Amino acid sequence: MQTEQHHVVVVDPKGEYWEGAIVDATTAGVLTARGVIVLPVAAELFHVSAVGGYFKRAWGAGWPLPKHPGLACPMLLFVTQRQTALHWVARIVRDVESDERVGFNGLVRITPDSTQALAQRPGFVADEREPAFDLSTLGDEREDGGWVIRGRAKVFAPSDGYMGLALYGAGPGLRVAWAAVSLA
Repeated sequence: MQTEQHHVVVVDPKGEYWEGAIVDATTAGVLTARGVIVLPVAAELFHVSAVGGYFKRAWGAGWPLPKHPGLACPMLLFVTQRQTALHWVARIVRDVESDERVGFNGLVRITPDSTQALAQRPGFVADEREPAFDLSTLGDEREDGGWVIRGRAKVFAPSDGYMGLALYGAGPGLRVAWAAVSLA
């Protein structure tokens, strides 16, 4: 028996849908067409843990991406053996204090972060199409500034538990304003 696919609202630039709202797949399609950012989610995990199914964090003026590839933006997600599809999205903005030229080719991926206390390290396979990006190909900045990038991965948890995650990449002159992950 197939269960109904749910999505979680990450950001609605017009403020018509609250962050964290759960919507069905049809509504998610309509919202996406309007510029709302949604992620697929196993909604039943919301009742299991405070970070079950979905996690989003903002970093004020933004977490500076390193000049050389490295970890950034620590996150935490409750993972299960049953759900394996990890989805992520992040908003990248210009670093207003940087002298770096923005308009380079870069890379940002999701990765396990074993440096976090008490987090397990399940098997993890990043999607081969993770966003290596060139800001010129992402188009103009959104009305609210910056760009949105996203990706996917597969998680193979040996048991239900907490998984430390982080973004991995480089981006002189750029910051991550917020990032979100979900499990479906």
